[in-house]
Amino acid sequence: MRGFGLLLLAAVLGSCATPAPTDSAPVEENTVEITPSADSLKPFTMLFYNVENLFDTQNDPLTNDDDFTPAGDMRWTEERYEQKLRQLAAAISFTGEDLPLIIGLAEVENRAVVQDLAEGSGLAAARYQVVHKDSPDERGIDVALLVAPAFEVKRTEFLAVELGTDKTRDILHAHIADKRGGVWHVFVNHWPSRGEGERESAPKRMKAARTLRQRVDQVLAVDPNARIVIMGDLNDEPLDASLKEGLLTDELVSDDHGADLYDLVGMDRTPPLGSISYNSQWQYFDHIIVSRSLVWPEGQGPRAVSAASLDDARLIFHHPRYGDQPNRTFSGRNQYHPNGFSDHLPVVLRVGE
Repeated sequence: MRGFGLLLLAAVLGSCATPAPTDSAPVEENTVEITPSADSLKPFTMLFYNVENLFDTQNDPLTNDDDFTPAGDMRWTEERYEQKLRQLAAAISFTGEDLPLIIGLAEVENRAVVQDLAEGSGLAAARYQVVHKDSPDERGIDVALLVAPAFEVKRTEFLAVELGTDKTRDILHAHIADKRGGVWHVFVNHWPSRGEGERESAPKRMKAARTLRQRVDQVLAVDPNARIVIMGDLNDEPLDASLKEGLLTDELVSDDHGADLYDLVGMDRTPPLGSISYNSQWQYFDHIIVSRSLVWPEGQGPRAVSAASLDDARLIFHHPRYGDQPNRTFSGRNQYHPNGFSDHLPVVLRVGE
């Protein structure tokens, strides 16, 4: 656990109540066996990871993926693709002895690359179920979810973020049941980037925040004690308007403010203080946000313990000019680093009882 803020978090948390399912969104049938080991919800982790351009080597004529082909600027060969998969699986395994039970992903090109990651030698033992749908993003990058057999995916939906003529990633909402019958609402996000400028692009992230908030309100209207976990690359920091005014998040303190969503990465106080590094400054663009039922719980059940970027030296590269930063696959325009992982660090939610 990292820093005083997270020690405080552990001190104030308890257990939470079991919610009921909500709306009648489209159903994606589950085919994963639920193992007996899931009877007891021992401490486990959830993880979110922006995996930095996990593309296959094939040219998709419907998306802007030309750079990630053997003849493209990135010289994206099968060898490089396979190495990327190995590196990502290794990074995910750095969370501890046990692999995360739930993994949210961003910047994946299609279901096939997610399947390749889940079924590769590094993660195959976890027997993850893949949840994915192609999004309208022009580059063809999507969000996805991997779910271990300790949970059952009951229903999924993909929330469109309407930006007029512009396009961005859908928000994935998965209704997931644990072995005890408790329902978790897991949202995976990749909000619009700051590529056109922070101020110019801010309204797009506000739109994503309000789209998500609308769905959260619908969930909480049915069950005020719903277990909600929001994860994703939001391209904004914990105190930015999209989170504070759009999603209505709060930072956890020793007194209960009565908020219904808490951004737990805002409690992290141990360097590197963030999930990305830009011009030598660490920032939290990747978030773990939970509902009050996982912070100020009622009754017996799981509780959030901590959330922070994964503190592992293997994921860090020391740049001679910009200092420590995530050890990425590409730097500059097309300089390839075979031992890199991603330009983001994974963020990890630790759950106990």
